[in-house]
Amino acid sequence: MIVALIVVLSASCTLQQTNQAEHAWQQRALDFQAIVADLSDPIMEGRGPGTAGLERARDYLVNHMMSMGLLPAFSRGHGMAYTQRLEINLGITVETQSLTISNEQPLNAGVHFNAMGLSANGFFSGQAVFIGYGIEAHGHNSFASLDKNALKGKVAVAFRYEPITDRGNSLWADEDGQSYGDWPSASSFSNQAKWAAQRGAVALLIVNPPSHGNSSSLLSTQYTAQTRSALIVMHLSRQAFEQLLAVHSDQPRILAKQLQRRADRGQTDTVELPEISGRVELKHSKATIANVAGVAPGRGQLAHEAVIIGAHYDHLGYGRMGNVAKQQIIHPGADDNASGVAAMLLLAKSLANDKATLRRTVIFIAFAGEEQGLLGSAHLANRLDELHITPQQIVAMINLDMIGRLRNDQLIVFSVSSGDRWKRLLRRANRQTNLHLRFDKSIIGSSDHLHFYTKNIPVLHFFTAMHGDYHQPSDTIDKINAIGGAKIITLIEALIGELAGNLRRLEFVKDAQ
Repeated sequence: MIVALIVVLSASCTLQQTNQAEHAWQQRALDFQAIVADLSDPIMEGRGPGTAGLERARDYLVNHMMSMGLLPAFSRGHGMAYTQRLEINLGITVETQSLTISNEQPLNAGVHFNAMGLSANGFFSGQAVFIGYGIEAHGHNSFASLDKNALKGKVAVAFRYEPITDRGNSLWADEDGQSYGDWPSASSFSNQAKWAAQRGAVALLIVNPPSHGNSSSLLSTQYTAQTRSALIVMHLSRQAFEQLLAVHSDQPRILAKQLQRRADRGQTDTVELPEISGRVELKHSKATIANVAGVAPGRGQLAHEAVIIGAHYDHLGYGRMGNVAKQQIIHPGADDNASGVAAMLLLAKSLANDKATLRRTVIFIAFAGEEQGLLGSAHLANRLDELHITPQQIVAMINLDMIGRLRNDQLIVFSVSSGDRWKRLLRRANRQTNLHLRFDKSIIGSSDHLHFYTKNIPVLHFFTAMHGDYHQPSDTIDKINAIGGAKIITLIEALIGELAGNLRRLEFVKDAQ
């Protein structure tokens, strides 16, 4: 009887503990769902840079951190602040673009031509002149037979890419016959524009050569803005180029192929084309955004060391930058990355209520500008003094990016090779949740932990896998697995306990793969 009673009591305790754990997960899931819903609400405007919605999200984060009792993290003037501001380029808007042949044939923007992001602004007019590839490099000189001012007042028309051999390979290849690439720096748009401008051209029109297929797609203004040119630069469609060639031949497509063969062989005779005029007005926009951070200070002799928990809170706004759907409608970003921010806030709330267990300081950071190229994390990682910390004091950085779609309890953990005991610590932290951890050694560079890894700091990136709603307007709250989010938070909470409470420090592993 006594043995049976003990078994019954033991089973009852186990059941009670299981029920308590499930209840805790359910409550945490409700909290997780609520924060994700808040951040992905239409009022947040997809948290795009330059929108009032991103500023609302910033204030939302600051208010949560203040209410939790987290301390402001950043130096500002003679005081401290929860925000760290930075200015970013929003990109380019085409205000005006036009192109007309012989004052009578207006071409269609986006179909026959498109202004390139490196273009200068202004109006141009002049006779169009075909100049082959318009390059001067590696022994190939498209201008060899021209006087220095031969293009003065003219509109230069040049092939994109570099000359090719009879076998179809780049003329510029290494000893093994391997091409340097379709677009080596010697034939970059900025160099083509520079060489044309040096010879007096008023504009440069670039066209894909016949050897590169029949693609009618034009280069994006947004993604050709790496540099700024003193010259107006446009991408011209093959169809528009053939319209220009029609003054010389009733078979302009054949003439285009002949011109490419001559240009590939270095024959530099120019071809005069009709008069052409146009206008380009591009607007380069900027915005001030902010990282948000709060501190749960440690206690004792290790309080000067820190663990960083990070998640980016920005997204694509109305879809102007980086979106797949290319629709000007709100992209809620429930999984990317309201989910990671919600987890970070709930971890902060839990640890702020239990500060006594922290030997090391824990810093919670919400990054901005991730979708534009990890700009917020790069800014912060290069200004750690504003956090009153050095890279050597940071024990680890944990990045939460897209953790809202847990499926089959499988959680991907990137960068486990960056610390000497990550796998051991993760398995120990996972005892409460029993998630299926999929370890990945690679240091994936598409999220904010990258800038900490480059400073010799052990990093992890938690991720619940890619899905069809990535960067789509359909990344909505109804797709979120809130219970899964709660389980992930529980695992990371235990991991932070190890990192912030264990006397033995995690060591960085250099050149992790």
